[in-house]
Order: sequence, then structure tokens, then C-alpha cells
Amino acid sequence: MRCELSPKRWLTPVRVDTDALTARQDRALLAQLAAHRHALAQRAAQLHALSPLAVLSRGYAIALSERTGRALREPADAEVGDRLRLKLHGGEVRAEVIPR
Repeated sequence: MRCELSPKRWLTPVRVDTDALTARQDRALLAQLAAHRHALAQRAAQLHALSPLAVLSRGYAIALSERTGRALREPADAEVGDRLRLKLHGGEVRAEVIPR
């Protein structure tokens, strides 16, 4: 009686197991990658919604003082006669603060 010591006999099941585990790992990595892509897309959408350019596209303007170059936050930030740059979605316009 001859003993089967051929590596082929015990390597074949190991190869099948290895192939199955490799395929399982590939599926898990693809699923994880898809989840990360989805999360990234959601965060990109959140950032876009907060973007000043997105705000301008909804009809708002940003008033910048030509004197200081800073955005106006309060009416008191501008004085009569100050020149302003109004940033709009489609470009800029210039304005001057007039008395009430």
C-alpha cells in the first residue's frame, strides 16, 4: 500500500479555501469602499450647501467695504459715503452708502 504524500492532495482543499477567502475579502473591501464613497459624497454635499458661492446662488449678496475690504455684518459697519462691493452670484456691483 502506497502512502499518498503528494502535496497536491492536501494543497487542493487549501487552495479552494484560500480562493474563497480571497473572494470574500474582495467583496468586503468593495462594500467598504462603496460606503466610504457614499459618506464622502454626503460630506461634499454638506460642504457645498455651506459654501458662500452656494449662498449667493440662492439670491443673497455679500457686502464688502472698499475701505477695509471686510464683509459688513451690521449696518454700523458702514458709514454714509462708504463705497461697497456687492458680491452676487453672477458677479459684482458697486454701491455707495447714502443717508437714511
